[in-house]
Amino acid sequence: MTEASKNRLGYLPEERGLYRKLTIMDSIIYLASHKDYVELVVMVLLVLYFTSLNSYLLFHSLAEIFTVVVACGIFVLTWHSRRFLENNYLVFIGLAYLFIGSLDLAHTLAYTGMQIFPGYGTNLPA
Repeated sequence: MTEASKNRLGYLPEERGLYRKLTIMDSIIYLASHKDYVELVVMVLLVLYFTSLNSYLLFHSLAEIFTVVVACGIFVLTWHSRRFLENNYLVFIGLAYLFIGSLDLAHTLAYTGMQIFPGYGTNLPA
C-alpha cells in the first residue's frame, strides 16, 4: 500500500498504522497499572449487588439515579460546547438526553413503593 493510499479519506487510523495493535497482555498490564480504579469499580459493584439482595427498591433507585446523572451530564457537556460545534446535531442529541433524563427521573420517582406520588402506581395518569 502506498503512502498516498494510506492517507486517503476512508481508511481507519488503525489501518494507517497510527495506533499500535493491542494484545490481551497489554490490556492486563493497563488494568494492573490502574488498579485503584479497578478496585473502586469492583467495590461499587459489590455494594450494589449486596444492596439488591437487601433492598431492591434502594438498588433500583441508585441504578436509575446513575442513569439520570449520566443523561444530564451529556446534556451539560453538549450545551456548554454548543459555541464550538459547527453542526447543531450534537446539541439536539444533548437536548434529547435532557428529556430522557427527566423521563427516567419521573420513572424513578413513580416506581412502586417509592411513596412520592401517593394514590398512584407505576403508571401515572397524563
